[in-house]
Amino acid sequence: MVRLARLSHPRVVVDTSGLSAEATALANRLAREIRRLSPETIAALAAVLERAAPRE
Repeated sequence: MVRLARLSHPRVVVDTSGLSAEATALANRLAREIRRLSPETIAALAAVLERAAPRE
């Protein structure tokens, strides 16, 4: 629980400088809509990201 708290940042800044317009649009849309997503949708999106770019 303590480890999770240390990893959690309630105000995240996503720097998309140098990335595509599509990446910036995705980051902005997620910022606008994340509060409305269900826990199941958030888990599904996290799974997609994990498959696309596994953590090292």
